[in-house]
Amino acid sequence: MIERAAFALFSLCGLAALATGLYQTTKWLRQETVAVEVRNSRLSIDTWRGAYLLPVLHVELAAPADGAPTISRQVVLPWNEVGLGFGLLARFAPGATVSLPQTHGRPTELFLTPAAAREPLEFAVGMGFLAGFCGFFLLALWVTCWPEIRGRAVLHRTASAGWLLFFSVGILALTAGIGTGAYRSWQANFWPLALGKRVEAPASSLPWARVDLSEAARERVAGVPVVWTEVDHEGRVYRLPAAACLAEPCVLLLNPQDPEDWMSPADEDSDVWTPTWVGLAFGTVFTGAGWFIRKTGM
Repeated sequence: MIERAAFALFSLCGLAALATGLYQTTKWLRQETVAVEVRNSRLSIDTWRGAYLLPVLHVELAAPADGAPTISRQVVLPWNEVGLGFGLLARFAPGATVSLPQTHGRPTELFLTPAAAREPLEFAVGMGFLAGFCGFFLLALWVTCWPEIRGRAVLHRTASAGWLLFFSVGILALTAGIGTGAYRSWQANFWPLALGKRVEAPASSLPWARVDLSEAARERVAGVPVVWTEVDHEGRVYRLPAAACLAEPCVLLLNPQDPEDWMSPADEDSDVWTPTWVGLAFGTVFTGAGWFIRKTGM
């Protein structure tokens, strides 16, 4: 009875995760670029756990036409990245017309940044991993408890049935390792190089007219420089997180479709290939174990 319930539960979860992932992928594929007018924008800064500044950008948008309904959006920025908040505040100045990604036919689904526009795809990838986990759990149940699940008498089962589970886990790990390696190689070979510059501005020199500061945040901001990274790419200056450039000279790889998406070159980041080696190592071990069990009948 327990085996049947577990099999039914993980079957339902796997199907739900797969359907959700496909739906989110469809939403990402159906995105289009639309022009909207900024009606108002503000940056609110509060503290988180008393140690970090948490900036949040609030924007009111509408189609550039009289009487168009106003849509409110917000972006929660990384901790202590107040410099990014001021950059976005300048980009979304009241009265400006900006081009933003939007789910096709859904004006209420506007994305303020390219990173936010990628969230449906990232969520779909997460749902794909969840569906894969459910699939492997179902495979394990099938290998070990199939007679009980079908309600038949317990039959003699050789342990060699477990080879399929080991082999499948190995194939998944190999696929993940090869996939991450191919993605990193694409970044290393096709993303353009750019020089980043670390910028520090005194807090007193920044425009605070459209900024809401909590009392705790006001105490932390006072007298502390606001830091960010600037990159000049194809005649346009992009503002990146301060963590992108901890020391100069600073060389970065930029996504050609979204220059605000960056990564350190592979020769400067020793951990960039770690997921690839881990996937290949685990994949080789588990695939080899499955092949050994299959051949020896253990």
